[in-house]
Amino acid sequence: MSDNKLKTSLNIASVQMHITQDQDTNLNRMEEYLLYIQKTFPQIDMVVFPELCAMNIGKNMKEDAQEIPGRLTNIFSDWAKNYKLWIIPGSMYELSDDNIYNTSTVFSSKGISLGTLILFVSTIFFINRIVNHNQIWCYHICISLF
Repeated sequence: MSDNKLKTSLNIASVQMHITQDQDTNLNRMEEYLLYIQKTFPQIDMVVFPELCAMNIGKNMKEDAQEIPGRLTNIFSDWAKNYKLWIIPGSMYELSDDNIYNTSTVFSSKGISLGTLILFVSTIFFINRIVNHNQIWCYHICISLF
């Protein structure tokens, strides 16, 4: 496909997986899914993982929370580049200004972080930044869950 043509469809795989209290186990399982999807379904463009699947579920959120960008987002970025897939790696506990948020990130197949999604009980805010041919489009979408 030439750079001047936009793709008109997007093939998405959604992963349902068991999440443990061990982050390394969860991360290894996520990468196993990426490898399987890439080899078995080469037409897939994007992989979406479950909420908090990369975390130590049931352990201390404050200890697990990380800054964005950080170690986890670097892992997700590397996966997106290596597997040439768009990735929404579920969500993670984000530490920002001594607050903890349940935040999801989006990575392009080139490993570029394109946005964050902060999940709240009553509202979702999505802030997205897409860079393409030196042009920047900014979107702010607020979707109420009620």
